[in-house]
Amino acid sequence: MCTHCGKEPSVTARAADKIRAMGGPSIPVGICMRCALADPSLREEFIRFAKHRREEFVKRMRAAVARPLEIIDDFVARLRD
Repeated sequence: MCTHCGKEPSVTARAADKIRAMGGPSIPVGICMRCALADPSLREEFIRFAKHRREEFVKRMRAAVARPLEIIDDFVARLRD
């Protein structure tokens, strides 16, 4: 449980490492995501991270619409591997 609020499950070390590896903020282990988002020192980092992830998603979707056959070929190749 979260050491801050005691209501929600805390972020695991593995989950915190995964978020950090994707370019996200360093979430202290032992607190929940709700408390992490409420922390003013982490809030700006979360906003920046979410904006970056959203921009990357839009780029991938635009590429998929512009080149659907390449996306299909990549998908089929992954299934074969």
